[in-house]
Amino acid sequence: MNLDRIGFRKDGSVYVNGPTLAPQVLPSGAGRFRNAALEARVSASSIKPGYKTEALTDGELGFSKDSIRYDWVSDGEKEGAWVRFEWDEERIIDTVILYPSQEETRRIEEGKILINDKIVINDIKLENDPNKPGLGTIVPFYGTKAKSVEFLVGKVPEDTGEVGLAEIYILEKD
Repeated sequence: MNLDRIGFRKDGSVYVNGPTLAPQVLPSGAGRFRNAALEARVSASSIKPGYKTEALTDGELGFSKDSIRYDWVSDGEKEGAWVRFEWDEERIIDTVILYPSQEETRRIEEGKILINDKIVINDIKLENDPNKPGLGTIVPFYGTKAKSVEFLVGKVPEDTGEVGLAEIYILEKD
């Protein structure tokens, strides 16, 4: 049996990451990887008032219109907006998974990932298929050493008013 992940927000309300129609990451401790993003300092180029960078690591993947209130949202920025994860000690990064906002006007089509302030992967095409809830864009790194991981927004649709992401996982071997 497979169950979709359930969690609690800081206000005590419940969220459900589902129903999913795409494979999901195992919870930390249940597989070979853990989410190093949970232990990082998170910053962003800007944050729309009422939103927080902590939304990128709150566990809520954004399956409903209610959950879009728990996205990271830029403050009017589009191309060039960024989010950054930093650690005091080097990590061995295996995979980055980017989960899009379910809000149509926050969609990101392409982006870049920088590791230690150097562009490692250009023109990452983000999955934005509303028919596949829970689908994240998987970017493999195969054991790359990192003290920082940054996602830089590239191309966005013309009707995008602001950019946002529901979640970012940065997986390292457990």
